[in-house]
Amino acid sequence: MAERREIELIPRELEEARKQEKLLQTARLVGFGFLGLSFLVIFLILSIVGAQTVLISNLHRQISEKEARISELSTVEEKVVGLADKNAALTQIFSGRSYFSILLKTLETSIPQGIAITTLSTSQTEEVVALSGETRSYGDLAKFLRNLVDPEKGGSLFTQVALTSVVLEPTTGKAKFVAEATTVEGGLKKGWEELLK
Repeated sequence: MAERREIELIPRELEEARKQEKLLQTARLVGFGFLGLSFLVIFLILSIVGAQTVLISNLHRQISEKEARISELSTVEEKVVGLADKNAALTQIFSGRSYFSILLKTLETSIPQGIAITTLSTSQTEEVVALSGETRSYGDLAKFLRNLVDPEKGGSLFTQVALTSVVLEPTTGKAKFVAEATTVEGGLKKGWEELLK
């Protein structure tokens, strides 16, 4: 008997080829999916790296700006410290300086008419002021000495006054005198100018 072969409507090879084609198509889809996913991951990584680069660049720029600002403030601080030192030095100099204008202003308010001051000197400590001059009247001389210690006139600067000598010139009729006035402590310093106003 003859062998009977079954007749297949779709040959096996064709069916195998279709299976392989489906498997290949699935593998291609999976490959393209992985490729797309890889591109997406690379894009995300590049985006994150780009964002971080921009962020780092901005931080470097901000750091540079802050460093410049700190440098400016440092320069300003150095100037302020320098000015503070200069101010302290000037304050020390001016507070220790004697203002003879205070003495002259006091004498201006104390000298009555008829008195002429010819010389004026102070001791090294400026506690004693030596005055010499001339007058035609002993009364004017007495008034002058009283004015020097009068609080309304020179008393704000002088605490006491002493007449050390008086000589009458018979040819001119003028009396030459020498007097010493003691100033208050620090009387010729700048703060005493307020007392004279």
